[in-house]
Amino acid sequence: MLDADAFLQNLSSRIDGFMYSGLNNADYNMTYLSDGFERLLGYDVASFLRNGTSFSSLIHADDLPAVDAAVGAALSASSRWQISYRVKTAGGTWKHVLETGGGRADAAGEIAYLDGIVIDFGRANDLADRIQSGQTALDAIGQASDRMIEMLRSLKMLSLNARIEAARSAEAGAGFGVVAKEMGQLAALGEHVTKAVGTELGHLKSALRL
Repeated sequence: MLDADAFLQNLSSRIDGFMYSGLNNADYNMTYLSDGFERLLGYDVASFLRNGTSFSSLIHADDLPAVDAAVGAALSASSRWQISYRVKTAGGTWKHVLETGGGRADAAGEIAYLDGIVIDFGRANDLADRIQSGQTALDAIGQASDRMIEMLRSLKMLSLNARIEAARSAEAGAGFGVVAKEMGQLAALGEHVTKAVGTELGHLKSALRL
């Protein structure tokens, strides 16, 4: 039978992130970090714990207020928090992570500890950025499609006017009337195709929407 320590070690090795337990204070000082901490961020676990390094000092300054607010709100409601933010790696780069955690009471019943899991969220953010870029491109294509429909409608109107003038000119305008008729048919077909493209673009945008 798998004991608790072996289970945690096995679980930790299977996630792109780390599990933690720490103090409920402003510095988010850690008392336990799984091996994934070093794999994800590059810091030596033993040194980080021994030195009492502030985990909050690794959180991007622009993101820290939101993290504090999420943790505080969850503790007040006796629930869990889930928040994404940027954390500084040992190499000096910023990594997007997603944290889920909750409070844990001490023997006196006070919420003295914070336990949770932090996972790599970079790929999800990259995907969201690519989807947003795709939606922007689709918007531009949709606008171009709308303009094309207006142009084709104008062409149909010109074709109709040309056919009227050709009819007034009798035999002299017969050839031009045939050309005008063909123009009108092509414009109608183009409008139909362009509308169909616009419809499919709308479906694609809906499918890409997060």
